[in-house]
Amino acid sequence: MTQQPTPKKLSLYVKNSYALADVTFILMVTLTNTYAQIFLTDFALFSTATTASILFFGRILDAFSVPVTGGIIQSANLKYGKYRPWLVIGAVLTMIFNVLIFIDWNGSSGAVLPKAVICCLIYALFCASTNLAYTGYTSLNSLLTSDPKERVALSSLRGLGNGMGKVLSGYLLLPMIGFFSFSNGSQNVRGYFFTALITSIILVLGYCNLFRAVGSRDSNMAGPGGKAKDGGISGKTAMRLILTNRPLLSLFCADVLRILAGLVTLSIFPYFFIYVAKDPNAAPMFFGSTALASLAGAALVPAVSRFFSKKAVYIIGLAMLGLCFAGATVLKDNTFAMVGILVIGYVGFSFSNTLSTAMYTDVVDYGEVKYGVNARAIYFSMYQMSIKIAAICSTGIAGFGLAMVGYQAGMEPTPQVINGINFICLALPVVICAVSILLLLLYNLNDRKMEEIRKTLAEKTGN
Repeated sequence: MTQQPTPKKLSLYVKNSYALADVTFILMVTLTNTYAQIFLTDFALFSTATTASILFFGRILDAFSVPVTGGIIQSANLKYGKYRPWLVIGAVLTMIFNVLIFIDWNGSSGAVLPKAVICCLIYALFCASTNLAYTGYTSLNSLLTSDPKERVALSSLRGLGNGMGKVLSGYLLLPMIGFFSFSNGSQNVRGYFFTALITSIILVLGYCNLFRAVGSRDSNMAGPGGKAKDGGISGKTAMRLILTNRPLLSLFCADVLRILAGLVTLSIFPYFFIYVAKDPNAAPMFFGSTALASLAGAALVPAVSRFFSKKAVYIIGLAMLGLCFAGATVLKDNTFAMVGILVIGYVGFSFSNTLSTAMYTDVVDYGEVKYGVNARAIYFSMYQMSIKIAAICSTGIAGFGLAMVGYQAGMEPTPQVINGINFICLALPVVICAVSILLLLLYNLNDRKMEEIRKTLAEKTGN
């Protein structure tokens, strides 16, 4: 049986390092998630269809990589601990593949197909590397402490780091690209390359700092010779641990839909402001203010969690988001009012986003008591899988949805196009949030049950 950490208060250094690591991750990954498509079309000179294929099939390969990377972490026995070595390994691999995405592919000449295939594989390997790094990162939440309040605090700090990373991304990335282009602010391949390199180096530094901060807390899981005592789990066993774990499946499905609501919004709102609201300048206001709202929501989570269970706060957050999107459908003709009500909704979205990892830590403890196996990496790889599935679905909804409503770039939108964009952008998230809430009602881990589980684990480990 895996030795459980004693419920001690974590130092400010550990907590701040945990938050800082997510700041660096979000800064790096936002560059790729937001600007890879425009880089590949406008600077690497791939066609729009080729670029869409590169990213779509890359994301599919990425989804298949999630159980593989989770199994690797679960099975590996490394010298410096079970999970923290993957912070460094994953971050370094992420840096390498992220930089390779932003090179001059010259996709308009020569043998385009081989270039596209190689670029797709690099993108998929980049995503797989982030899976290694982020599964190691999120797994630390349940490893560092068994104190439920400290776990919520860590989840809140992750949310704060996430929000801060988004704010910094909004203000820094485009100026960095322009600065490193060395061409009076206009963008070029060099600007994207150096921005990718610098943000990736920042990621490595942030994760290496967390590796140092965690120290012996992860090494305490190690047996003779300093290697982790947790053994590997067969594929059949892993499937049983996943498919028969009711709270895991409930949380996973709810997370897929929650993340999907956010990603669809990110994909479609630029079209809304350009073609429906006729106010392109409102896009920075929307993305900047909702990022700040997410930051505020993460800061509020510890206080709200004193009065409600994690599950209740998650549901409250989803309800806030859904209701505010419903209000936005009414206020869509007034851009300022619409953005204002959505800012409130994104405070709620941050509630759910922040508490998700804390709820996965409860699933880890529940699974260890029910099955007698600590499958931390397997369960947290499911958290990564929810992000990947949501990303694939959002890509399909954004691309195929716009095509279905008749959208054509550069053309004046017809009433059908405007109604379609309104539905995808504002009405669809309401439906998604409602279904996510219904799925989360099946999550059956409450505070009293978790207290019993922690006592059982303490008795088994002698802590």
